[in-house]
Amino acid sequence: MPLAETATGRLILKRVIDYATGCWVWTGGKNSEGYGRIKFNGKLLLTHRLSYQDSVGPIPEGQYVLHRCDNRSCFNPDHLYIGTQIDNMQDRRRKGRYRPYFGIEQSQAKLTDEQVRMIRADQRTYREIAQAYGIHFSNVGRVKRRENWAHVR
Repeated sequence: MPLAETATGRLILKRVIDYATGCWVWTGGKNSEGYGRIKFNGKLLLTHRLSYQDSVGPIPEGQYVLHRCDNRSCFNPDHLYIGTQIDNMQDRRRKGRYRPYFGIEQSQAKLTDEQVRMIRADQRTYREIAQAYGIHFSNVGRVKRRENWAHVR
């Protein structure tokens, strides 16, 4: 079988080796998070996962392929290892890439900091306040008890 028809062959054709780090940097398409992706056997796959499967073996169900090098476009199997979602989150924190989002920085936020202050001062019923702000009444209680938006003084 020609090299270009194998998983490893397809990956190698679109790599640049970073000799300082040993990373095999994917030069093809990437997803919005910077991970390499390739269409192989009719499926769109992440290059690091494909490289791991082809070089090491199957990925256990529910497991992640993590990077030792912290380079999302790297698919060098020597830089990859299996871990859980918890391992992935702990690795992210260790490497300083974790930053919690508060208030309006969250894409799902429906309130501003100023509206939170106004809700906390509002003496109407939770249902009346909720209707005025377009939120569920249970969220009014969470705001007033500082369970949500605790960063707002």
